[in-house]
Amino acid sequence: MHCKQYSKNANEFVFNRQTYWHFWHLFAVQLTNKYNQLFSTKMNYSFQVFAVGLNEFGQIGIKDKTDISTPVCLNNNKSKLPSGVKGIAASKFHSVFWTDDELYTWGLNAGQLGQLNHDKIIHTPKLVSSLKGSRIQHLSSSDGAIVVLTHNGDLLALNEYQTRKIASKLSNVVKIQAVGGHLDPKALSKQSLLVDKGG
Repeated sequence: MHCKQYSKNANEFVFNRQTYWHFWHLFAVQLTNKYNQLFSTKMNYSFQVFAVGLNEFGQIGIKDKTDISTPVCLNNNKSKLPSGVKGIAASKFHSVFWTDDELYTWGLNAGQLGQLNHDKIIHTPKLVSSLKGSRIQHLSSSDGAIVVLTHNGDLLALNEYQTRKIASKLSNVVKIQAVGGHLDPKALSKQSLLVDKGG
């Protein structure tokens, strides 16, 4: 698989549809913004997560901040990441995927990833230990927060380097939507502030 054109200046990717034609029916989810694409495919009854795009904040999920013009599989046989992916989400600063009971985040760590504030950039998918064992029903991500609804009705927000329960025993929820949030200004470099104030 490869990209037909990659233009960093225009912040866009144009895929060669003919090359991908036999893969299109496999796409479970595809998320696109002007910065990157994260998509999941189902092959051999397990979902694989692919990422491509600009990688200034480590949101592609590889070991460095190199921009990627060819989709890379994040949870392949060589990685220790699970293949039972249930969903994906992405923002300008980070990316997310989850299984039945695990959440993985990566990218700019400005409080919204559910990780401690030791590392400014999480380059590869990292387990959110505060949610391990929680059965994830829905998830929504904004630039500044990640919101998770569990099967037992707990609504949790990942923000300001913490995981907080903001509601419990919710039932019959069809969809949740994360909007806003607050990014740690210390985690934002001068370069990223010039790109977009975000958050």
